[in-house]
Amino acid sequence: MLLAMIVTTTDAQSTFDKFRDKHQDKFETFVSKQKRKFEKFRKKVNREYAKFVEKTWPKRTAQPATPRPVYEEIRPVVAPEEDREAPVKEKSIKVEVVEMPEPEPQPQPIEPIEEPTEEPDVTEVPKVEPATPIVSDTPNMKSATAKPSNTANKHFRFRFYGLNLGVRLDNSQRFHMRNVGEKQVAKTWMQLSDDSYDAVLADCLKIRSRLNLCDWAYLKMLHQLSDSFLGEGTNESTMLMAYLFCQSGYKIRLAHDGGKTLVMLFASQYHIYDMLYFDIDNEKYYIYNSDLTRLSVCEAAYPREEALSLLVNSEQRIGVTPTAERTLKSVRNQAMTFNVQTNKQLIDFYSTYPSSMYDNDMMTRWAMYANTPLSATANQMLYPKMRAQLEGKTELAKVQMLLEWVQTSLVYELDGNVWGGDRAFFAEETLYYPYADCEDRSILFTRMVRDLIGLDAALIYYPGHIAAAVSFNEQVVGDYITIGRQKFVICDPTYIGGAVGRTMPNMNNLTAKAIKLL
Repeated sequence: MLLAMIVTTTDAQSTFDKFRDKHQDKFETFVSKQKRKFEKFRKKVNREYAKFVEKTWPKRTAQPATPRPVYEEIRPVVAPEEDREAPVKEKSIKVEVVEMPEPEPQPQPIEPIEEPTEEPDVTEVPKVEPATPIVSDTPNMKSATAKPSNTANKHFRFRFYGLNLGVRLDNSQRFHMRNVGEKQVAKTWMQLSDDSYDAVLADCLKIRSRLNLCDWAYLKMLHQLSDSFLGEGTNESTMLMAYLFCQSGYKIRLAHDGGKTLVMLFASQYHIYDMLYFDIDNEKYYIYNSDLTRLSVCEAAYPREEALSLLVNSEQRIGVTPTAERTLKSVRNQAMTFNVQTNKQLIDFYSTYPSSMYDNDMMTRWAMYANTPLSATANQMLYPKMRAQLEGKTELAKVQMLLEWVQTSLVYELDGNVWGGDRAFFAEETLYYPYADCEDRSILFTRMVRDLIGLDAALIYYPGHIAAAVSFNEQVVGDYITIGRQKFVICDPTYIGGAVGRTMPNMNNLTAKAIKLL
């Protein structure tokens, strides 16, 4: 009986193995067929695109850049001592409510790109490591600072905000463009459409996912890769960057200044300040990394292309270089004294971030800064100690403690005096730079309220001033606004000594706007 059971079991296993192998072969055949189908489709699309590129590009004049908003900022007001102790009264304030768009999935290639068989090379940059110039015999190509290509595993390494990144590129894939005329650009596009460049595209997309790169950071990464591989500022670098960005699903247009310089234009969902652009098919295309204003523009569209978003929904997992510690303390509550550090790599990245607005409303501009999370560096140093001080308190007491800390620990100064013009901060930047104005304080305050207390928050714009508001779960009286069915109580980080529920004097509520933060 036992022998029969063993034979039966063995036969069953053999049958299962045959079934699995038979269907595994079919599955692998199906996958292989689909892959060939995708590759064939992409090649067909790129051939058709190249035909449009080959046609004459019409000349266009760029639209002037939209300057950042200029308004007379209102300096901090110190609440009289008698007002600080007076009871807060309930008052409803009617304001216009602005909607912030929900984050959408990032653009993707028109067809799936092969998955890397191994993880792309991502390592921290050593503390001391001399840069090695690439030696290239490619004509008319400037040198770039980067680590040399590793011919053993076909990985080309380059640096990106404190990281060494490796992608599958080697010397055989360097190319040279004799000019930037339409025929040469079309020819080079077809050269890049060859299968040998699919691997680097797959690696770049994998890095985008692994590092949580927002669209702007991804574009900066492709720029750095292309400059390192083909020479800083060369036409070849622009061409590779544009190709990879396009193949990743983004909406780009190519342009040249009459045959000497190749330029990439990119479409954005947002109206970007201080950047030249072209109106093409009722959409704004911004000139990337160039100040040329008279260009011949290729208006050929690529299938399923999507505009770049400027939302930063998650922390960018770039390299970490902690800044020097900075002590920030509340004047009224000495227990609220904390040493803070931020990530210098992130600060450097934010300095490149193009300020913008959505749907022509300035409120969305500040919301984009306010919705960006703190780095792990700042979070891990600051938040545990803050939570310890807030523990056991009511929601009102917690918010009041954070409000007083922001009101009195930061030094106020006008952007014009520090930066020569308007300059909004991410919360991370407010913890780093020595000065902060009303918008910076409100952005940091609302970030902490959401992170540390878990309450919804909003920004309120008065002409010349930004304040905040918080939605409590408990009953809290004071000046308040209503967004949907939620009550948000005014909290002003620039009204020094002003308690939760108090509006800074002389604010014009008739022209105020509010936006709920995500």
